[in-house]
Amino acid sequence: MAKVGYVLGMLSILLVIVGRITSAHPLAVFSDFFVDTIRGVPMLVIILYVGLPLAGAIKTATTGYIDIQMMTRGIAAIAIGYSAYMAEIFRAGIEAIPKGQIEASRALGLRERHIARFIVIPQAIAIVLPALGNEFIAMLKDTSLISILSIRDLTQRMREFQAQSFLAFEPFNSAALIYVLLTLIAASGVKALDNIVNKSRERE
Repeated sequence: MAKVGYVLGMLSILLVIVGRITSAHPLAVFSDFFVDTIRGVPMLVIILYVGLPLAGAIKTATTGYIDIQMMTRGIAAIAIGYSAYMAEIFRAGIEAIPKGQIEASRALGLRERHIARFIVIPQAIAIVLPALGNEFIAMLKDTSLISILSIRDLTQRMREFQAQSFLAFEPFNSAALIYVLLTLIAASGVKALDNIVNKSRERE
């Protein structure tokens, strides 16, 4: 679930990034409003808003034709919530690239898409990779919040097991241990990927 939400979040930030790094672009106003608003709303509120009233309004407006499943609602909410943070990370990474490189590329006659593809994006990814890895780990842990929508994720299953077994600590100790293991695995993966990117840049 975290992987799907992360991919959707990465896709949804593309329009936001355009507006954040190009102040004259029509998307600038929307991007500023979106990022500032989403970052100011707790993730639990976003999940409840997307999962209940918003999805219900869509179902009513389409006379029941579009009835979004609870799991999809939870994933969409996670993606929306984290897209604002990831957009800011990418913006900071792009702005960290020396402007002289971009100006020199333009002076050499490179087109904007080639500048973005071969100069801006590769360097920006290398810069923001550790921060994006931290966001993925945070997203992984925040998937436990979607249990509020009665989605049978790990947290919800442990709550059900607790109700059946009358055990107080064991179910949530198990859930905590699983999340710790998943977080350690994710952190190791991010570190390995960061090392690969850094070695690739050193060879260049």
